[in-house]
Amino acid sequence: MWYAITEKLEKMGFLSIAAGTIYPILQKLERTGLIAGEMRASTEGPKRKNFTITLAGKTRLEEFLKDWDNLTAAMTHLIGEIN
Repeated sequence: MWYAITEKLEKMGFLSIAAGTIYPILQKLERTGLIAGEMRASTEGPKRKNFTITLAGKTRLEEFLKDWDNLTAAMTHLIGEIN
């Protein structure tokens, strides 16, 4: 799963994302209940762990996006004052 995530991030412009960066983040998200992991059979080799976002994860994501919107609005306002 981490390989698929790193591939998608690289396609989005995030270069050189190592598995050593992604997997600890996934482990922490799973440990805190924001995502759930499940081992599933793969046609491409051994079983792979697939992750899904939990209800708690969706709630936290919504909170984060609100915070992000507030931050970007504040930064846009600040930049407007500087210019």
